[in-house]
Amino acid sequence: MLLVLVVVVPTGLLAWLAVRGVRDERRRVADQLGAAAASRLADLDARVGRLLDDRARGLTELTDGIAPDDAAAWRRLVRTTPEIAQVAVQGPDGRLLHPSLAAGVSDAEADYLRRIRGLLEDGTLLAAAAPSPEATSQKLAGPAADHGFLAWYWDTGLHLLWWRRTPSGAVVAAELDRARLLADLAVALPSGADDGGPWRRITLLDSRGEVLVQSGAPAAEGEAVAAVERRLAPPLAAWTLRAELVGAGGPGALGGFLRAAALVVVAAVLVGLAVVFYRESSRELREAAQRVRFVNQVSHELRTPLTNIRLYAELAERRLADDEEARSHLAVIVAESARLGRLIGNVLSFARSRRGELAVHPAPGVVDDTLRAVAAQFAPSLQSRGVELALDLDAPRPIPFDADAVEQVVGNLLANVEKYAAAGGRAEIVSRQGGGATTVRVADRGPGIPAAAAERIFEPFVRLSDRLTEGVSGTGIGLAIARDLARAHGGELRLAPSERGACFALELPGPAEGGER
Repeated sequence: MLLVLVVVVPTGLLAWLAVRGVRDERRRVADQLGAAAASRLADLDARVGRLLDDRARGLTELTDGIAPDDAAAWRRLVRTTPEIAQVAVQGPDGRLLHPSLAAGVSDAEADYLRRIRGLLEDGTLLAAAAPSPEATSQKLAGPAADHGFLAWYWDTGLHLLWWRRTPSGAVVAAELDRARLLADLAVALPSGADDGGPWRRITLLDSRGEVLVQSGAPAAEGEAVAAVERRLAPPLAAWTLRAELVGAGGPGALGGFLRAAALVVVAAVLVGLAVVFYRESSRELREAAQRVRFVNQVSHELRTPLTNIRLYAELAERRLADDEEARSHLAVIVAESARLGRLIGNVLSFARSRRGELAVHPAPGVVDDTLRAVAAQFAPSLQSRGVELALDLDAPRPIPFDADAVEQVVGNLLANVEKYAAAGGRAEIVSRQGGGATTVRVADRGPGIPAAAAERIFEPFVRLSDRLTEGVSGTGIGLAIARDLARAHGGELRLAPSERGACFALELPGPAEGGER
């Protein structure tokens, strides 16, 4: 597994970086092409705007001096000006001055009036030609104040109307010839291939996405193409310009070959390093396994004589009831034997846990009874350190649990109180039952544990490198074993919030809700 990780992970990372580099390069090229096309479309939009401005100036010159009701002049203008389809004139009072219905209208004029009937009747044309309050207040003059364009939809799509307000207040409405306008736009939209641009074709689309004008040749088969679009400025805002870009294919065949060759070389080097690393790590693992087996064997061998030492010390303590000095000496032997037994138990439990063989054997029992036994065992040593141990037990309902395992968990927590929190002068064990769980809290009034280390302290061999652990001996596996035993029960051991000192909460499943107390 180490060999695979050492080779595959770096090689995969390098391959990912190479692919990402190619993708970023393509994206960069695409962004550059897109920016160039967007700039080009903006230029074309400006060109269309200049075309309309030129058209407006020409119509202004052509309509100068024509009286609003001069039907002959207006009809002559329509016949001689290919850019205009028809002309209508509406008086300031909304009355139609040309073509006059009373004097008779041609079929073309009747069709035109039918197309702009809505603009005439609802006052849209007069409203568009009315000077704005801002222009009036600022006394704006010139062509921009008395003429402009108005777009409206009829039948085949958008039509463009040029209007002009005469000095008398009448409004001239000239419909631009749609076919002539599209032809002029086709001339204004050269293809990218004509001027060396990165695009193949430029298309003008209407509001329904149908092609109005198209210039340039389509992309070649297999050529990567991307599209950039831009809406035209008013009055043609319903129409869209689209440029088809020729996308770069990324690094060429030579670049791809060089990248692949580099990856192969790197992978070969990593394989060689991984083999060396694997051999060295395997040798170190074998040596470590031998050391662990030796520690386990020694721990097992120590258990029997240690048990005998503690047993005979307790017997001697009972027989020497009248010799206080001898009893005190024997009490030290018993306490130290118990502490050494806990250390050996932790080592053996840790070894089983690392091998995945840690198991508990639950049996019905009362947690409070186990807690009282542990408290009685630790009370003398805690008192000798000036620590008062208080009990607040309220978990009398029987649950299935391994009494030896729970005793080991609580014993490890009290051992930590003895080592790290003796200056607080007080420790307490609290048990409660409710919500389908039994909770045991072991709290002290010591210096506490930083919140940032709330999970790290449960890792094996972790010792906080500050004043909390300076000068304190220990194996560093007590909390790790305690949590493993709690989880083996289906419960949990965690560092609970506490205003002062440290508080560890052991949660065990049971009793079931509704059971007898």
